[in-house]
Amino acid sequence: MTFPSDPDAILTRAEVADWLKVRPRQVERLGVPCLDLGRKTKRYVLKDVLAWLEATREAHSYARRRSRSQQARSSATASGTSLSPEAQR
Repeated sequence: MTFPSDPDAILTRAEVADWLKVRPRQVERLGVPCLDLGRKTKRYVLKDVLAWLEATREAHSYARRRSRSQQARSSATASGTSLSPEAQR
């Protein structure tokens, strides 16, 4: 599937699902921002979907870094060693 180059392009739930490689119901469950045009009529603006993807990716990246940092601190505490100030961040 190819997407339009216009960032203001309007997509259907099925088009977004196909692009993200998920089932259409999952698009709503994931919280992808949409335009609610009435009962069972949702449309997705390409630039909003791209912004949501970037924010989601950054949030997950931050969570992974924080988790690794916490694991390093807890393993250092368990072994009785201290971490350098850089490793404590």
